[in-house]
Amino acid sequence: RHIFGGTAEPLIMLWNEATPAAGNISTLFIGAKAATSATTFAGGWLRGGLENNSDSDGFLSLFTTYGGGSNAERMRIDSDGNVGIGETSPDGLLHLKGGTATGDASHILFENTQGSKVFAIGGGATGVTNSNLFFRNVTDNTRPMVITDAGNVGIGTATPSSLLTVAGTSDLAWSAATSKLQISRSGAVARLQNYESGSASTNLALQWEGGKVGIG
Repeated sequence: RHIFGGTAEPLIMLWNEATPAAGNISTLFIGAKAATSATTFAGGWLRGGLENNSDSDGFLSLFTTYGGGSNAERMRIDSDGNVGIGETSPDGLLHLKGGTATGDASHILFENTQGSKVFAIGGGATGVTNSNLFFRNVTDNTRPMVITDAGNVGIGTATPSSLLTVAGTSDLAWSAATSKLQISRSGAVARLQNYESGSASTNLALQWEGGKVGIG
């Protein structure tokens, strides 16, 4: 059934007059004739309906066509105002769900018009299953940081074995306005260095081959 018109607020309304039941819907399709067949259409539709048959809670969902005539729900807004993308029962204000960890299917992508880099944050990564939260440089296909399901943080490694695991050849430093505490490695020697502004560093050197310790 539909209604057109109105004076203060013109309205187009579609509703389902069947006996109230969860899943009752009305649909508005917007699209064009597909290139694959004269009887196939491509595009998307808005679908509104009843969430359950005990009250007036409703939902609104967005579908698109794909694969020569198939269709799938892409986004839903439930009666609480929660938005699900890839999820029909969102548990929060924004709930993202990808079908696989391959590529960026479960990730949020970040890109701006001033640069050529694309970054992503999401659950899982190709070849790593759907576990863990990854921070990924999509352009360079690297994973600079990960937080595992156990809460371990890895920088430069996808498999941190402790609360904080830093891998690579770069130094680890904590800086303030006039000083810097730095952990570095040179060959078989690890150094803990304290830099003060305008002066040379004070070193505590640990040499694990031979167990020697040097101060200064």
